[in-house]
Amino acid sequence: MREIEPDVVMYGTIVNGLCKTGNTIRAVSLLRIMEEGSYKPDTVVSNIIIDSLCKDRMMDDAMKLFSKMNQQGIRRDVVTYTSLIHGLCNFGWWKVATGMFREMLDSGIAPNVHTYSVLLDACTKEGKMKETEGVLEVMIQRGVDPNVVTYSTLMDGYCLQGHMDEAIKVFNTMVDKGLHPNIVSHNILISGYCKKMKTDEAMLLFRELPRRGLKPNSGTFNAMLWDSRTYGILLDGLCKNGYIFETLSLFHMMESNGLLLDIVKYNILIDAFCKDKKLDTTRSIFSYLSSKGLQPDVKTYTIIMQGLCEEGLLHEAKELFVKMEQNGCLADDVTHNTIIRGFIGQHKCYEALILVEEMVQRRFSADASTFPLIVDILSTKGQDPAVREVIKEFMSKDSHGMHCIE
Repeated sequence: MREIEPDVVMYGTIVNGLCKTGNTIRAVSLLRIMEEGSYKPDTVVSNIIIDSLCKDRMMDDAMKLFSKMNQQGIRRDVVTYTSLIHGLCNFGWWKVATGMFREMLDSGIAPNVHTYSVLLDACTKEGKMKETEGVLEVMIQRGVDPNVVTYSTLMDGYCLQGHMDEAIKVFNTMVDKGLHPNIVSHNILISGYCKKMKTDEAMLLFRELPRRGLKPNSGTFNAMLWDSRTYGILLDGLCKNGYIFETLSLFHMMESNGLLLDIVKYNILIDAFCKDKKLDTTRSIFSYLSSKGLQPDVKTYTIIMQGLCEEGLLHEAKELFVKMEQNGCLADDVTHNTIIRGFIGQHKCYEALILVEEMVQRRFSADASTFPLIVDILSTKGQDPAVREVIKEFMSKDSHGMHCIE
């Protein structure tokens, strides 16, 4: 039976598959077989291999194939040149890349938006903002409209230089032209603000994402947590905006990168999970602290007690209250007020009054939220002899609380 030789389309499909799976060398070998057969390589096949060679940083081989295309009469197009320019820029061969760009123009091949974006990206990474602006000007003069990638690249250049005002101007220009900045565009600005320690601006932009139909990704969170000085502020902001599980993932990522997280930052996370009524996760994080060499502080215990009380888990809250002091962490006035409110909220009035008595003995005072609740108990249960004794002691010692409601 006669063998059927693959045609150019079939060769192209196989070459593309090999390159996409990282088998560039095998694709080059197949190219050699094509050259010896009836069906010669065309522009499409050659472009696929050149692009793959560039991505594999095999620039010498890519340049040889580029020259060979000319020798074999294979037409070189915008894709050919753009792939090479991209590879040269990634290799840091800026002068060779600009020379290739000029050759492209001299050959009558019009660069497309991707070509210009590649050049802009290279310029910005080299800190050559004047050259970047020049490339953008040429691009517009030649009738090529910048897209979101182009503008985002320009913004990134300004942010890297710390020129946030210029970056915002580019962002606004993009919007004015009817383009929709994507999550990458926003991440660039958020990162720029964080690096300038402008956390308020970063958080404002972050909060705008849902309204603009965008969802934060790992790039967003990485941008926001680049500096330890911003961790507390930004973690708090993320949790308050409902991104608590994403923040937990970030904690693990930060730890794996050797970043130190203190109890203050864990308290932010614990507070968020308590408020979201995810007490199982809260308990897990609390148990995890000791493995990180961290000791819960009074705020840690108080936050968890409040979460337990709000879910009616008074017994567990009281156990934690006792455990806290057994571990050498003394309750403060906030702790006492929190657990007292929890017991009153569940109509455990006598237990609450015992805690009130203990609070007064320790010279703590009821705050503005707790005091009216205590007064209400005293007014309804005041005929009970045991309660009357507590009233007497409470009223004589808690002058601060009286002032709170007068």
